[in-house]
Parts: sequence; structure tokens; C-alpha cells
Amino acid sequence: MGDRVPWRRLAVLVGLAVAGLVVLQVASLFSRGGAALSATPTLTPEEEQLLVRAQETSRAFAAVVRLVKPAVVNIHVVRVVTRREFPFPSGPFGFDDDLWRRFFGEPMPRPRERQYRLPGSGSGVIVDAARGHILTNNHVVADADKITVKLADAREFDAEIVGTDPATDLAVIRIQAEGLPQARMGDSDAIDIGEWVFAIGNPFGLELTVTSGVVSAKGRSQLRTPAYTPTYQDYIQTDAAINPGNSGGPLVDLKGEVIGINSVILSPTGTFAGYGFAIPSNMAKEVLGQLEDTGTVTRGYLGFNIQDLTPDIAEGLGLPGETRGAVVPYVRPDLPAEKAGVKPNDVVVKFNGKPVTSANQLLNLVAQTPPDTKATLTVLRDGKTVEVTATLAERPPEQTLAQPRVSELEERLGLQVTDLTSQLAERLGLQGEQGVVVTEVEPGSPAEQVGLRPGNLIKAVNRKPVPDVATFRQVLTELGDAPRVVFLVQSGGRNYFVALRLR
Repeated sequence: MGDRVPWRRLAVLVGLAVAGLVVLQVASLFSRGGAALSATPTLTPEEEQLLVRAQETSRAFAAVVRLVKPAVVNIHVVRVVTRREFPFPSGPFGFDDDLWRRFFGEPMPRPRERQYRLPGSGSGVIVDAARGHILTNNHVVADADKITVKLADAREFDAEIVGTDPATDLAVIRIQAEGLPQARMGDSDAIDIGEWVFAIGNPFGLELTVTSGVVSAKGRSQLRTPAYTPTYQDYIQTDAAINPGNSGGPLVDLKGEVIGINSVILSPTGTFAGYGFAIPSNMAKEVLGQLEDTGTVTRGYLGFNIQDLTPDIAEGLGLPGETRGAVVPYVRPDLPAEKAGVKPNDVVVKFNGKPVTSANQLLNLVAQTPPDTKATLTVLRDGKTVEVTATLAERPPEQTLAQPRVSELEERLGLQVTDLTSQLAERLGLQGEQGVVVTEVEPGSPAEQVGLRPGNLIKAVNRKPVPDVATFRQVLTELGDAPRVVFLVQSGGRNYFVALRLR
């Protein structure tokens, strides 16, 4: 019994020793882990240099904003609208005068006119400090009864309109103020796709907000908005956020120069969805100079219709392989283009030596050329290159061109037409076609009697192509007292003629 005790003691001592070793090992592990957790992360020299360069870029961005921001203004407008209001429901589901007299024995009360003040807001940029001139969008100040400008330093001034140009959606307003800052207008042609830009303005009433992005594209055109559609479009597209209230504010490059005036967004919701558009500064400078000097804008005019040269049209004109240029479907009589010898089916490939890539570009080039100026057009005709020289006239008012006079003859035909837009062409399966689309046909009219229906495409009138409503109406007007008119119609995938008797 006595000889077993030492062995037990020895076993206990060994166990304690092992436990001690385990504790020491665990403590060592925790000590190393704690040291690792408490160690300060470090950067490599290359990473430190990258951070320094990023910080320098950030400071450069801030410097650009500080340079331009004082010249950006908040524009608040009030429009007074008069509406007629009936004191009681009227029409087919309400009272009329006879019913009112039957019940009350007196004439029905006349409608009352009430005035409402509709507020609106936008942005602008000071471009001439000495004269207090501010460049903005036409749609910001159009029809405004009162315009108030708030500066970056919180001063407020009443403003008056110097001049407006709906054709580009630009306007110049003026304030009487001292000590104004001024932004520099840059060269929009020099900006490249992918370069950084800043949009500065007052979106949703949030004053002097700055957003950044890149130039996404240049030369955008054929954009339509519900309220207005400028005639001359050459937009800079950007992904810098532009929202309601940004309209009229500047798009600025990294030199701190204004290279665009923010104007349009494309969005299914009405707020920014990645697609913002600015009027290029070079177009704005052309308009700005004229508005400041005279309050109006005059433009050159040749008097022909033009459209893009597509591969199908080029092949049809015997010009396979041609992809650039503007084709002339119709030349208006007694105007500069006809006098110079331009003919239908000509393809304009140069204007004053500058290559023409699209109809929109040619439209802008002609408009930027002053009236009474001689211009040389290089055209392709029957496979040959021909040069003609035209003296430009002054472009008529936009409303005159957009809404040509409807002739008595058109009314007698009993139909209404609209331009074939890209969206309408896709819906009707008319991609690549040219003409006007029938929208309404009056019952019993000559148009109905020959089988014309809404959705039909009228491609030509008496063998003259009609690529748009303006040309359609012009050709009809020129018919005078002709006994009949012949339409080339496309419907159901086939082309056919219809003759409408007029007397």
C-alpha cells in the first residue's frame, strides 16, 4: 500500500506539467494573434504614389468647380395663366342654356375667367458680367411674366429677356448688378468622348449642385420632348446627372470652360436615367452673339428638303457603297437651291469644302452661314461629282416652315397626315421608307372613296416625293386647279397609285 503513493504523486506532477505546457502554448498563440490584429496596415510606395495622384485629381476637380460655380445662377419664373371656369357642369353630361332656362327661368351663368400663377425654375450662367447677360434655355424663360435671378452670393435681381431662340432652345436674359463673376465659353469641338465634365445647376430647387461624369457621345440629334423640339440639334451627351432644374446651367470641362448648356434628358420617369444632353458651346456662341446684338437670330436658307443617305437609298440612286451625305428629295421653286441648279435626287457630300455626314449636319451648316453669303455645294448626280454655287437667302420663321399653309385643295381631299418618325415607322413596319402617314380620313371624302385609310403611307404626289408634311402640303398647293391628283401609296407591303378627282 505504501509503495503506491509516490507513483500517484508522480502522475499528478506530470499532469500538471503537461497542463502548464498547454497553457503556455495557448497564451503564446493568443499573444501572436493579438499582435497581428493590433498591427497597423501599411501601403507600398507604389500605392502611396497612386493615392497622392488621386488626391491631386480630386483637388483639381474642386478647383474647377470653384472657378465656375460663382457664375451659375438660379432662375425662378412665374407665368400667369388665364382659365375659363364654368360655375356648373356643362356639355353633354351637364347643363346647357336651354336646360338651365327650363329649370330656373333665366339664362345660364357665363363662365368666369380666373388667373393662376404657375411657378417654374431653371439655371443659367453669366457670360457677360459688364452687361449682366445670362445664357439659359428658352424653355426656362419662355412666356414668363416675371423672372427672378438668384446669384451664388445669395443676391437676387429681377431680370428681363434680351432675346430668345426656340430653334436651338437658347435665351439671353439681363440683370442690373455690380461685381458679377463671368464664366469662360470654351470650344465644344475640342472636347473628346470620354473626357471628364461637370454639370452645375439647381436640380429640384437644390441650389448650385455639382455632378460629374464623362462625355458619352457627340453630335446627337432627332431628340424629341413632350413640350418642345428644337429644330437645330447637335447635342453633347453626358452621364453627369442632369435633372429638372438643371436646364440652362453649364456643362464644364477640366479647364473650367463652358462647353455646353444643359438642356434635355431622356428618361422613362422624367428624372435622370444616365442620358443627359447639352447644347454645344460653339452653337451657343453663334446664337449668343446675335441675341446680344439684335435680340433675334437670322440664318441661311437654301430651300430644299434633305434626308440621310441610307444604303438602300444610295443603291436606288445608283450610288452603291455611298454611306455619307444628304439626299435631296425635293427642291422648292424660286429659291437659292433651285437657282443654283440643285436637282431632286442630288446627294450633297460637301458644303463649302466640309464633308457632309448627315442631313442634320448639313441643316446646321446652312443655318450657321449668314444670308447673302455664297456657298459651294459638292453633289453626286448620276454617278458624277458636280459643284454648284448658291447665294443663301434668310430662313423664314420656324413657325412658317413647321406649319405650312393648308390649301383648300388639301381640305377637299378629306385626310390628315403626319411625318413618318422612327417610332411610327417601327410600329407600322415601315423602317427605311419615306413619306407621310395618313392619320385621319373624313367619311365620304375623295380620300375615303379611293380606299385611303389611317396607317397608309403616301410616298409621292403626282410623281414628286413627299418625305414630310411640309413638302406634302407644298406640292398640293402647287397643283392649283388641277382636275385630279395621283398619290403613290404603300399599304400592306405593296405600292400602288390612287387617283383622286377634284372636279
